[in-house]
Formats: sequence, structure tokens, C-alpha cells
Amino acid sequence: MAGKRKLLAASFRGVEFGVEKSGADGDPHGHIHKFPQRKGTLWEPLGEGDMTFAVEGFVVGDDWQQKRDTLERALREGGTGELVHPWRGRKTVAVTAWRANESVDEYRVVRFSITFLEQTADSRPTTRLNTPAIVNNKADGALRGVQDDFAGSFSVDGLPGFAADGALGDLDGATTGIERAGTGLGGGDLSLGTVASALRWFAGTSPQLGGRFDSSAFFSHSLRGLRMGGLSSLQDSSGLGGSMIGLMRLLSVRSASPRQAWTAQRGLWDYGADSAVVPPTTPTRARQAANSEAMAALVRRSALIESARATSTWSFDNYDEAAQARDELAERLDRELDTAPDPLFVALQDLKGAMVRDITTRGADLSRVTHWTPAATLPAPVIAYEIYGDSSRDSEIVARNNVRHPAFVPGGQPLEILSDG
Repeated sequence: MAGKRKLLAASFRGVEFGVEKSGADGDPHGHIHKFPQRKGTLWEPLGEGDMTFAVEGFVVGDDWQQKRDTLERALREGGTGELVHPWRGRKTVAVTAWRANESVDEYRVVRFSITFLEQTADSRPTTRLNTPAIVNNKADGALRGVQDDFAGSFSVDGLPGFAADGALGDLDGATTGIERAGTGLGGGDLSLGTVASALRWFAGTSPQLGGRFDSSAFFSHSLRGLRMGGLSSLQDSSGLGGSMIGLMRLLSVRSASPRQAWTAQRGLWDYGADSAVVPPTTPTRARQAANSEAMAALVRRSALIESARATSTWSFDNYDEAAQARDELAERLDRELDTAPDPLFVALQDLKGAMVRDITTRGADLSRVTHWTPAATLPAPVIAYEIYGDSSRDSEIVARNNVRHPAFVPGGQPLEILSDG
């Protein structure tokens, strides 16, 4: 019988050995359910199981010791490797058990019993940071820092009438700037839940609301409440700061898209840069100047923070757009860090790092903007097919390049296109 035995060659990690026989076992994933006071069981399948190969192999020859040692090293090596199975082809497997047997009855022969577990995919648990959520969390922390800093920097206590009037003027200028930034956002009927993050910053200026409400009316009401509050609006600097931050939040909430929110907030990044400077010639004037700067910094910093928050939900069209937003905002946050007090410095620095990490992570696989020049005037579908192998992307080329007529895309002129990410 031994003469009729067909010995098939195989290898593991490139080390060859003979195979005499092999078997396979399946291990379907599932769970057996047993129920009290009931006969029988219920099998609940939980997905495709793993395949195990039990191989009876050997090495033989005058150099049997060297072959044995080489195969044992391959079997002892950790991780996965390629098994060339004589009947099942190439498999990625891990070794779960093996045994080498030597006998005086079979000189120059070493027999191996090996169990291989097929690895169809990396089934190890993986973790992935929710980078947009981290940006939102850091934005909330930074806004709390802005509110605390404003509460400690702005005060009208003991100021004469003209200085208090100056603070009211600063408040009116700030609310006017926020109102202008919100022009054209549209407002509309929003659920109360969509503005919960804005409402919680307000202190005493919010109407009693429930169900659904018109966001434009709410925005106008809050502005009017701050302006008409007069001196009483200025007495509680922490509450005033919260109300101003709530208005800034509402700018983003009312926006139709993260891009629109970014645009609205970006218009306030330089708020106060062109305001008249109060000369700190007396203690009263110094207090007035500090109040003006505190109000301007409140608006400016809140706008930067809300811009960072907007990027966390912005589905960028391409890598270049993402990188431009990231770099521009990071540069402006750096400038703000130069004047921020220590507690706020840390919060803004954390926000900047979270924003940069989020955009970099999400933008890594986005398409890049590049250029392609057609040799001759061609229809847009033809150009789309030549570039992408997909003529249906012609409208993308027409829109991106403001082509007048899609049937006649001028030749010799570079077209802006998106490359693969």
C-alpha cells in the first residue's frame, strides 16, 4: 500500500514539506440558547465561522535534520503566513498547534502534525477616534474659557455715566456686527433641539419656547433684549458674556450648511480691529479701554471657536478646500493665542489641535485639485471619459470651469479637475 501512496508537495512560509493527508473543520459562530422549563435548545447563528486545517506532513532525506529545523522555525514564528495546501490552494493561516515525531523505524523521516487556522481578515477589535466629536467638545470648553475671561475683564461697577455709556456703545456695536453677519442666513422654523447648544448660553434674554419656533424671530428677540436692557445688561458680566456667546452659536445654527456658518463667523474674526481706541490716560479711561477690548475679544474669539466647530461637520469637496480651511483657521488661532491669558490659551490650543487633527484625518482620502489640458475642442462627456473613464462626470467639469457650452470645451486651455484621493 505504501507504494501506492501519493505524496503531495506543500509549503508554509516558503518551507516545503510533504503531505500525506489533511482534514478540515468548520467552527460556525453562534450561541446555544436554553430556556427555563422548556425542552430543546435554540441555535442562533452569529456569522461565518473559521476554517481549521489539520495536516499530516513530513520531511525526508539525507538532510532531514536541516529540513526539520527549518520547518520548525517557520512554525514557531508568530503571526500569519501563507500555506500552500495541496488540495485547497493558497491560504493565509496562523499556526495553532504542531507536533514533530521521529522514530527509529523511519530513518531520515520526521513526521509533523500541524493545525492551521485560516485568517480571512483581521478580526481584532479596532478603535477610531471620533475627531469631529472631539472638536465639538473642545469648542464648548473654549467657549467656557471665553465667558470666564470676559467675566473677569469686563466691569462697569463704579464707572461714571460717560464710561458706562461707552460700554453700552460697545455692546450695541457688537450686537450690530453679529446681526450683520447673520444677514441672509434665512432663519426659518427650527426644532428646539437644534438650538439647545445655543440656548444654554443665554442668561435672561431668551423667551419661553417650546416645540418649534422661528429662529429669525428668536435671534431678533435676543438682540433686542440685550440692547434694551440698558445698564442692567452690563451689570452681570458673566451673563452678558453667555448671551453674546449664545448669539454667536445661533449664527451657526441658523446657517443652511457648515460652509455658510464658516462664512458668517469668518466675517467676525477681525471684529474690533478698526474700532476707535480709547486712550488709557486716566484710571476711568483705562477701565473703559479694557471693557472695549474685552467686548471685541469676546466676539472675535467666539467667532473663531464657532468656525472650528463648523469645520467638524463640513463635508469638504476636495483635499485642497479642506487644507485651506484648516491652515487659515490654525493661523488665526495662533494669532489669538498671542494675547490669550493662560487658562484660555490652553483651551484654544486644545481646540486648534483637535481641529487640525480632524480635518487632516478626514481630508486624507479626498481628491486633489489638479489641471488637465485638452489637445482640441471636445464635448464635455468625451473629456470626462478621457480623464475619469466616466462620461457622466461631464457636469462636474462644466461647473468647475464655468464652461459656456458643454458641447464645445475649448482645447489648449487648462481645466481644473479632481484627481483621485
